[in-house]
Amino acid sequence: MKYVLDGYNVIGASDHIQLSDTHKEDRFTDWLKKYQSKGMYIIIIFDGQASALDYPTKERMPGITKITTGRSRSADQYIKDVFLTKKDTSGMVIVTSDNDILYHAKKAKVTTMTSSQFLTLFSRQGSSVTEKKTPPVTDADIDYWLGEFYS
Repeated sequence: MKYVLDGYNVIGASDHIQLSDTHKEDRFTDWLKKYQSKGMYIIIIFDGQASALDYPTKERMPGITKITTGRSRSADQYIKDVFLTKKDTSGMVIVTSDNDILYHAKKAKVTTMTSSQFLTLFSRQGSSVTEKKTPPVTDADIDYWLGEFYS
């Protein structure tokens, strides 16, 4: 599954990273890496309108691509121009809470997910990755330990 994230929109919906944090992009990317499941590919689009660059920049990591748009195009416009105009959008999920992007994605028949839905899904996946399962305790186990402590 390929997730295309409206970066600042998803960060704004999270409760563990603040938009005012100067390292928010790196913290968010590190958090995604930590809980990313096998076979999941994530593209994060950050708004670069405050940038001095006129063109987008890309940083590729295993399973994650981070794109910062140039100053001439917003992240919203980049998502609509690049991802919503693809011929094959099967397996792609646009993640945002921006109503305009959601409208255009539904019009293009692209699967969508709100930022909070993604964070809930991702947090759930992350907690199951780190959670250890305790084996069930049987009657034989109890009898054994009772014998050890009370004999």
